[in-house]
Amino acid sequence: MTFYINNKEIPQTDRSITLGDAVFDTLLIKNSTPLFIEEHINRLISHAKIMRIDDIPSKEKIISQIKNIIKSTNSSKKYALRTTITRGSGARGISPPDTQNPSIIIKMTELTNLPPSAKLWISRTTKRNEYSPTSKIKTTNYADNILALIEAKENNANEAVLLNTKNNISCISSGNIYIMENNNIYTPPIKDGVMNGIIRSKLIQKYDIKEETISEERLKKADYIFTSNSISIRPVIELNHEKIPPPDLSFIEIF
Repeated sequence: MTFYINNKEIPQTDRSITLGDAVFDTLLIKNSTPLFIEEHINRLISHAKIMRIDDIPSKEKIISQIKNIIKSTNSSKKYALRTTITRGSGARGISPPDTQNPSIIIKMTELTNLPPSAKLWISRTTKRNEYSPTSKIKTTNYADNILALIEAKENNANEAVLLNTKNNISCISSGNIYIMENNNIYTPPIKDGVMNGIIRSKLIQKYDIKEETISEERLKKADYIFTSNSISIRPVIELNHEKIPPPDLSFIEIF
């Protein structure tokens, strides 16, 4: 196994570059503390195992590397820390090498100018395949999410909503989505092509959020909408160019 920290050069033959054959995780560093690090790294390792990446380093070893990086942070700033586990280098072709040598890539980025609210666009470019095991894990192949977000930006939005093959709401391009109806909160279930975000899990546990299939029509009729990922929770103020009232999220205490 090989660790690449911040800007160290990664071999061009690494399968994360040639095939997107890798999984990743992003967590928030606040006050020099990595939030929910145990949950994040446990999930990262479990996703690597689903991808059948062998010889994965221990959780303790990965966390130790992360904590070494954090020592250089400014405690008054926030950072996103991304950890990627790749299958390592391989020969030409898609077949995994008989002997794997995983690469662990860790990169920290200061967070600046995050948009405080979301303007959503329901993507027609692509759909989430809820039958694929990769819809439930964070692989480095984010082509569908990228195409959906490009479409959203072309329509003056800053976030895309992805439908699944049954035209039900799955997620946004970079996180999970929630609706508020009659003082209750709902989010799509895992079976609808949802990747179970760490913050999603925390919100469900703490605020009794219900998991239900959400149609496009139901999304449009919701009282309020908000989104979450490991970096932020954002109110939605627009859906397909229609202004909607932002929810009061002051009751949520996660970060």
